[in-house]
Amino acid sequence: MLCDETVYLLIHLTGVFLITKEDFFRRKAQREAAKKDSWLRRAADPIALLTLALVVVAVFQLVIIRRQTEILTSTDETQRLTLEASKSTQSAALFVKSIWWRAVASPAPQKWWALIEWENSGTTPTKEATLHVACYFRRPGAEFTEDPYAYRNGQPWMAIVQALLGSRQTKFGGQCIISNETFLQVQQGRLSMFVMAEANYKDIFDNMHRTRFCEFVHSVQGNVMSGDPGLTVASSACPRFNCIDDQCKKQDFTIGG
Repeated sequence: MLCDETVYLLIHLTGVFLITKEDFFRRKAQREAAKKDSWLRRAADPIALLTLALVVVAVFQLVIIRRQTEILTSTDETQRLTLEASKSTQSAALFVKSIWWRAVASPAPQKWWALIEWENSGTTPTKEATLHVACYFRRPGAEFTEDPYAYRNGQPWMAIVQALLGSRQTKFGGQCIISNETFLQVQQGRLSMFVMAEANYKDIFDNMHRTRFCEFVHSVQGNVMSGDPGLTVASSACPRFNCIDDQCKKQDFTIGG
């Protein structure tokens, strides 16, 4: 009788195990089906679809905005360069065209003028132009051994003139006055003579400009003492003090160099 009960118990436990196993796999299959069904429901949800669409559109718009920004930046740079080029071609540009040597008119000429002739080679007029002129006299040979900035530094200009020069216009602006006796020493080689000039002015765009000029006289032909109208003077550029704008700024920091 005990054996029959044992067999019955084993059979019962086996049945329970099989039913439990089947139920376990069935429930597992149901859970997986439920997960899949939940994902499909979420995918089919209009709000979820709309959110996804908005994300895609936002990314696309960001790409477009970035590209437009790159194009605008490139366009702005091109326009800036074009404007700068246009300004440079339209800007006023002053330089010394020549030095005119004239005896000062009087019953008996005792002095000479060294007149500076300026020219505006630009296509627009100058604004607030100030022209400076001076003549300096040094020992013979100074043009080969001395820096023009060294003896210009701290010395007063002999003439300061306010002027307005139109496009392509030439005009006298400033002069040195030299006595016959001093000019004769230059002619005889007992003095070295330097003619120096500087122009500070604005263009029509209110940009500041500077032009410097320096030449030393190495030959005077004619009768200095009589105010000879046929007098000829030859001069050459100084080793420095001939510059414009940024070139002059650099030279300011290299006095004596």
